[in-house]
Amino acid sequence: MRKNIVLICLALAGLSLACSLITPPITPQKDNVQQARAVVRVESMTQETIPAKMPTKAPQKPTEAPNTPKPNICSVLAQNLHLRAFPGVEAPVIDYLHAGDLLTLTQAAPAGVWYQVTTQGGLTGWVNSTFTNCRKDNQ
Repeated sequence: MRKNIVLICLALAGLSLACSLITPPITPQKDNVQQARAVVRVESMTQETIPAKMPTKAPQKPTEAPNTPKPNICSVLAQNLHLRAFPGVEAPVIDYLHAGDLLTLTQAAPAGVWYQVTTQGGLTGWVNSTFTNCRKDNQ
C-alpha cells in the first residue's frame, strides 16, 4: 500500500510539472506596459499642460436668412436717363445715368411705371421703368 501511495504522489508531482511546462508563464506584454506608462504620464500632467478648452466641433459658416430677398440688380437701357428725387416727370433731376449703368431696384411705385433705385455710387432716386431692364416681380 505504501508503494501505491508513493506512486500516486509521484504521478501527481509529474502531472503538476508537466502542466507547468505546457502553460507559458504570464508576463506583461510590451504593448500593455507602454499603454500603462502612457496612462500614468497623462494622469500626472499638471493643469498648465492640459488645454483649458478643447474644441468640440468646427465653426459653422454664417447662413443667409431664408426670407432675405436677393437684391434685384438691373441696368440702364437708354443712352441717357434722369435719376429723379421722386416719381414723376415733374420731380427734380438729381443725377444723369447712362446706358449700362448698374442699379439696384429697391421699390416700385404703385402704378409700376417708376422704380426707386440705388446707383453703384450709393445715390438713391427714381427712374422711369421703361428705360431699364428692372422687373418688379423679381424683387
